[in-house]
Amino acid sequence: MWTGQFIALGVQLTKDRNDVIGLLREPFTRIYASLAGEEEQADLVYEPSFDEVLLFDEPAAEISRHFQRIYPGEVARGQNLIGPQRDDLTLRLNDMPAREFASNGEMWTMALALKMALYEVVSAQRDVKPIVILDDVFAQLDESRRGQILDFARRQDQVLITVAAASDIPQGEAHVIDVAALRAQSQETDGDIAAMAAMLAAGRGAQSQGIEAES
Repeated sequence: MWTGQFIALGVQLTKDRNDVIGLLREPFTRIYASLAGEEEQADLVYEPSFDEVLLFDEPAAEISRHFQRIYPGEVARGQNLIGPQRDDLTLRLNDMPAREFASNGEMWTMALALKMALYEVVSAQRDVKPIVILDDVFAQLDESRRGQILDFARRQDQVLITVAAASDIPQGEAHVIDVAALRAQSQETDGDIAAMAAMLAAGRGAQSQGIEAES
């Protein structure tokens, strides 16, 4: 009973994931080429554990037979050896696995391209403009790619980008919020409030003593 439910839900999840990757592939490839150069070809490859989903129109029976073949191994290891929890997403660069051959800068650029592609897909599918949050992206990129990220940010409604150093911010118009300065200002304000509270307390204390002396 449980295997049947696991297969049914796993098949639907695999189909949904495959649809999402299908939506992301074209914008991901296009955006990466715009960031890294038209000669660079990046791609997304979905590798489902239930690969029967992509091979058969009605995959449930084939997956059930697959489970029967591996059942002794699953019992021995105490875990499912196939299923959507074992799916993988492979990023490829120029027909090679990025995790093995891409440089650190190329991996950062692919991550940014994937996030931009996701933004594009969500905007088109949901008719909304998501808030984009990019954490410390400029430090790993050259000046050209930094400028392209800033151009992307200018075209969106709201983008938040964190940097560890002001020198990482590329030239151009951007609304910069200095967190350290805000923290210092907040501490000064807290100090002023504490001083005012102390003065008020001291004034009330003196007034109270004066009233006691009169009485």
